[in-house]
Amino acid sequence: MIKITNLNFQNQTIENIEVDGEDIYDVELKLTKSTFNITLVKADVSMQKQIKKTDVSDENVDVRSYG
Repeated sequence: MIKITNLNFQNQTIENIEVDGEDIYDVELKLTKSTFNITLVKADVSMQKQIKKTDVSDENVDVRSYG
């Protein structure tokens, strides 16, 4: 599970990112004023999640993604 707390597109800030699991090899993050991309590499498998500003109703949001 990935928990992203207080994702703010306007200020391009994230308060916290939590990832369940012990075998995460790499994390890539990219935040722009309109999208947030996170890629996790776990046991030679890549998981990607994209959140668009239009997908959320507020500048500060809590997002949970299960993967």
